Amino acid sequence: MILSDAQMYKEYFEQNEQLLLLLDGGLYTWEDTGRLGINYSNNPLAFNGALIRPCAFIKTKEIQPTTDLRDEAEQIMSYRRTCQIFLYQEGGTAILEQVFNMMYNMIQDKQPFPGVRTMLTNIPEGGQDESLNGANFIRIDFVEIGFFQPEIS
Repeated sequence: MILSDAQMYKEYFEQNEQLLLLLDGGLYTWEDTGRLGINYSNNPLAFNGALIRPCAFIKTKEIQPTTDLRDEAEQIMSYRRTCQIFLYQEGGTAILEQVFNMMYNMIQDKQPFPGVRTMLTNIPEGGQDESLNGANFIRIDFVEIGFFQPEIS
C-alpha cells in the first residue's frame, strides 16, 4: 500500500512518544476522517463524551511544481506543497502549545523524508471550531520543498 503524504507525516509524528501521550485523542488524516473531518461518528476515540480530547488533523495539499531546480537529463524538478496541521483541545490551549513546540522542533528546517525539507510558513493561528462544540484549535501551516519526477501520460 502506498501511503498518502499526510499518512507519511502521521507516521513521522507517531515516532515521538511524548507527542502521542499529549495527543491522547489521536492523530488523523483525511483518510482517517473522510470529508467531514474529525467527528464523533467516525472518530469516537477523539472524544470523551461530547468533548474533544487533544488531537491533531494533518492535511497536505497538491504538489506545485517549481522551476527552482530542474534536471532535464534525469527528468526531475523541484516542487512546493503546503501542509497544514490542526490541533484541537477542549478548555484551553496549554496542551496544544506543548504539541506545537514539539511539532515545530520536528518540522522547522528539517528533512523528515529523503529529498524533502520542511519549514514553518505562518505564526500559528488559533480560535474556536464551532463544528466541534467550540473546541479550541491551533492551525500550523508549513511548506514542504522537494524533488519529484513528473509522470508522463
